[in-house]
Amino acid sequence: MFMKFNKSVLSLAIAAVFSANSAWAEIDAGTPVSSSTGNQAAIMQDGGADNHAAIDQAGDRNSGSVSQDNTLNATASITTSGSDNAATISQQGSNGIVNVTQSNATGSSATAVQTEGYSDNNRIDVTQTNTAGATADVSQDDYNHQASVNQSNGENLSASVSQSDEAQVASVIQADGSNLSATVAQDGTNNVATVNQTGNSNSVSVSQDGDGADNAVSVSQDGNNSTVSVNQSASIGSTVIVSQTESYSDGNIATVLQDSTVDSSASVAQDDGFNTATISQSNGANLTASVSQSDIANLASVTQTGGSDLAASIAQDGQGNTATITQAGGSNNIADIAQDGDAAFNIATISQEGGAYNLASIMQQGNGNTASIYQVGGSNNSASITQR
Repeated sequence: MFMKFNKSVLSLAIAAVFSANSAWAEIDAGTPVSSSTGNQAAIMQDGGADNHAAIDQAGDRNSGSVSQDNTLNATASITTSGSDNAATISQQGSNGIVNVTQSNATGSSATAVQTEGYSDNNRIDVTQTNTAGATADVSQDDYNHQASVNQSNGENLSASVSQSDEAQVASVIQADGSNLSATVAQDGTNNVATVNQTGNSNSVSVSQDGDGADNAVSVSQDGNNSTVSVNQSASIGSTVIVSQTESYSDGNIATVLQDSTVDSSASVAQDDGFNTATISQSNGANLTASVSQSDIANLASVTQTGGSDLAASIAQDGQGNTATITQAGGSNNIADIAQDGDAAFNIATISQEGGAYNLASIMQQGNGNTASIYQVGGSNNSASITQR
């Protein structure tokens, strides 16, 4: 079945298709030589397989929606060009593909949902370019889904991805903008979240929760005065990697929390000065935390509590830096701080409480440095300080 509406000015376009086998529905609101304003377009498909739905709108303040229920191998796409447009796609089923593309999309919104029922192997791609104040919201349930949001050349942009169950992959890219916000929430196991941002005053929040294993987070920011917050809980063999290392990356903040995790690791790398890195790991075992910072006036803190076989390291290259490692309640823990390069007036502190066979070491190079190690309530511990 084929239905097509094509008018240069279209106030209302609605197409509905119901099929047990296959269907194609397309709405084109606007032509290459003109654009329209305030249009509404909707496509509804229920049941069957291999259904396709497409909406193309040019102009401002238009809205388009696609709903595909109880379907297999469905594809849905909405393409808009103009400001303050709204695109909404909902799919229920497996092996579905959703694509939303919005250009010159100031104030536009994209919402894509693949949820409910036995949905798996689905994919969502959202692209927004040359925009300000645009939003993208993606939600997927069940397992083995992929979600990608790409926003570029704008400011005050927001991207949100929510996924539950296992084997989910989420990717958010926000390029060449400021005041960008990216949020990824995943619940389950074997999930991967990747966020890349370029520009200033941006923020990233990633959470991976639930009884899971082998979850992974990678965040990269290039710019100043940006923040990263990552929270992982109840997982085994999970990793977090945060990089704020490109040129002119001053005044950034990275915070990583891992709770009730085993055989997991977290690392933060920051370049330039006035950055802050905080890693907190609690109620776990065989955990590794590392922080690397360069330049001046950086702060690094690692706290590991309630576990054994913990390893923490901080490396700082520059002057006026402060490094603190705290380990409590376990044995066979290792803490290491190195402050070198053209270093001066750096401060390093290690505290280890309880347990046995703990090792602490501090190495400092330069003038006016301060180093302190505290080991309380344990036995067979070792501590060393080297200043050159």
